[in-house]
Amino acid sequence: MKPIINLKNSWELSYDEFQKVLVFSKKDATGDEERKVSYDLEPEVWNQLSVVRESGELRFYVNGQLIESPIQDESNYGTSDKLFIGKSDEAYFEGWVEQLKISKGLAKYLCDFTPRNLKKLSE
Repeated sequence: MKPIINLKNSWELSYDEFQKVLVFSKKDATGDEERKVSYDLEPEVWNQLSVVRESGELRFYVNGQLIESPIQDESNYGTSDKLFIGKSDEAYFEGWVEQLKISKGLAKYLCDFTPRNLKKLSE
């Protein structure tokens, strides 16, 4: 697994290079995997990935579509929580990340949406 975004001991968005799937996993308070959601990505195409937390729920979107039902998350994220982008303690993501945005206090996506300008990687 190659981590894309990892909020240590809470949740992780990663890419399984063997099965060619995107994996979103939520961890419980002890760091054990609580729930795991996988999504097949179309190869050689930019994808918009969104993780939204609002009212105690995590939502995971790929290209504007909610993937499975919201995941309960009553975690109290603090300033000591480690957020890794493109890595974890064990591995590094090998790929491209463009236009990363982290917002506090604003849940931008609460339902399906239409992403803009998804292109082939060769364009």
